[in-house]
Amino acid sequence: MPLLEGEERLRLLNLQHNLITRVENLVSLPNLIFLDLYNNHIEEINNLHTISTLRVLMLGKNYIKQIKNLQALTKLDVLDLHSNKIGRIENINHLSDLRVLNLANNLIKTVDNLQGLDSLTELNLRRNIIDQVNGLNHCPNLQRVFLSNNKIASFENIPCLKDCAQLSDLTLDGNLIFNKKGYIEFCLKSCPNLKQLDMRKVTPEMRNLSGLNQLTGNDDIMKDGGASAEAARAGADST
Repeated sequence: MPLLEGEERLRLLNLQHNLITRVENLVSLPNLIFLDLYNNHIEEINNLHTISTLRVLMLGKNYIKQIKNLQALTKLDVLDLHSNKIGRIENINHLSDLRVLNLANNLIKTVDNLQGLDSLTELNLRRNIIDQVNGLNHCPNLQRVFLSNNKIASFENIPCLKDCAQLSDLTLDGNLIFNKKGYIEFCLKSCPNLKQLDMRKVTPEMRNLSGLNQLTGNDDIMKDGGASAEAARAGADST
């Protein structure tokens, strides 16, 4: 990375689409709030302690294997690490101001370690290898969760969903769970305030079907309701 001298007033720095291999030379930039290093050859997050004012960090499409060395970035609002080689969610519990976390298209297997993300409203984990989801309930302001195209196979693999009543947008398409009977009911009962499920508007019909199952304890009715919900979903997919 080039050494930027005499740029004390610089607030936005875009270094996309280069051949940068190392984050360095970010000194004398006391007003920098936006750093974009998308599509480079960076393998490690480091040398960011000199830009504690940063609010947006874009490191998508690099070769990063571990989330680390973000201790100084306590003002971070957006962290984008999509399309890297990250295997774990870690070392972000101090980012209490973080609103948007994008970890799509990585190698994450388990969702956890979300404690401390009190301001998080959007979590993007599409296209990983996730088979277990924990800790979403540790994010009290979480509204949008994108988990499409992972390996979540059963309702038991995402138990924390029932404690996320504030969610308004959820995607789980592209997982085995998506094809299970009762999928829509499970999602709407777990998250009664959902406005969109799998990028489709939640309709009154879908809510009524879910409410019917919730009000009755009869297994046969629940099975019929599950089949009806599947039919409703099939009808929505055909539009």
